[in-house]
Amino acid sequence: MPKKQNLLIINQFASLPQYSFGAGERFYFLSEFLHKMGYDVNVVSGAFSHLFKYYPNVTGLFTTEQTQYAEFTWVKLHKYKPEDYLWRTLCLFEFAIKLFWLPVKKRKPDVVLVSSMSLLPILYATWLKWRYKTRFVLEIRDIWPMTPVEIGGYSKKHPLILFLGFVERLGYKKADHVVSVLPGFKKHLEESGFPNKPFTWIPNGIGKADDSAPEKTERLLPENKFNIIYAGTIGNANAMEYFIEAADILKDHESVHLTIIGDGPLKANLENESAHLTNVTFLPKVLKKDLSAIIDQADVCYIGWHGKRIYNYGVSANKYNDYMLQKKAILSSSNISNDPVLIAKCGLNVPAADAKAIADGILELQNMPADKLLEMGMNGYRFLQENQVYDVLANKYSVVLESLFK
Repeated sequence: MPKKQNLLIINQFASLPQYSFGAGERFYFLSEFLHKMGYDVNVVSGAFSHLFKYYPNVTGLFTTEQTQYAEFTWVKLHKYKPEDYLWRTLCLFEFAIKLFWLPVKKRKPDVVLVSSMSLLPILYATWLKWRYKTRFVLEIRDIWPMTPVEIGGYSKKHPLILFLGFVERLGYKKADHVVSVLPGFKKHLEESGFPNKPFTWIPNGIGKADDSAPEKTERLLPENKFNIIYAGTIGNANAMEYFIEAADILKDHESVHLTIIGDGPLKANLENESAHLTNVTFLPKVLKKDLSAIIDQADVCYIGWHGKRIYNYGVSANKYNDYMLQKKAILSSSNISNDPVLIAKCGLNVPAADAKAIADGILELQNMPADKLLEMGMNGYRFLQENQVYDVLANKYSVVLESLFK
């Protein structure tokens, strides 16, 4: 491999910490290590996203912002409301079409890395591969179009689903290497007709994993309660309705309190459904450093999934890492055989989409000795340090990138 490779990363929802408060920061953190390994990193992202808290200042179709280790190129996009799924979908097409005007002639990419979601930039990456003989790496975060079919209820015969299926297969065919955050994604490649496609599992990561205590913040969780919290997006995929139903089951257990931290399209609905409950609190999305301090106040953390076939290929939500970093035991409601909680032995797993099982799991954890909860938390912390910090993930990516030039 030449000493300096131009690495073009395309992810419509990639972000910087000052804009997103934790969402989409994967390539910002990876860029530090990739830069030190000799890669010239340019990340292309949308200037507007419903996942952002603040937005970059754009002055034209493309606006560049230099970080210490990478250049971010922001693509100007129309704004939309998070609950407006039509405009959210149109924005995916807008981003993909505008990519064809990127001034890549000034710095021809040696490698283009497309990270979903969305799949549509695969079309641009395929063109780059044809026009400039660029190597192409495809990173799958969510499996589309399977996700909108199983989670969103779309018909497999919907024209958009059929088109996305075509783009998905094109990506698998044209990519020189496929990466996924999902540990079982190789099975999906095989089922899709690509059993011999080079594949590497590179999970979601976290920017640090050390022994320093989180910054102290105002106590937001109730005193003298067994506090279980969820921190993350409140959307269709997160199955939070069962968490609220569990709160209703536990309403007479005055020592138990549930807290939900974050925003999302279903937050208002859940707030309405739980308005009669005194054992549930909703908090807004917070900065990463503040989130660590709030998680530190909790006894147990929660994550839930629907009992859908799509999760047979595994999951890699960032909230697992946030919880493990603070050495917290985790209650996972899932039917996933390779759930990180099971792999790391850092908590309790109960069936997916089962409010009674979630409530029983909370009470089981409440009745555990404190040292048992601490042991679970430490198991997760060690797993995080050994497998999912960004320097470890960057080394895995370096192996993938170097393999393209052998």
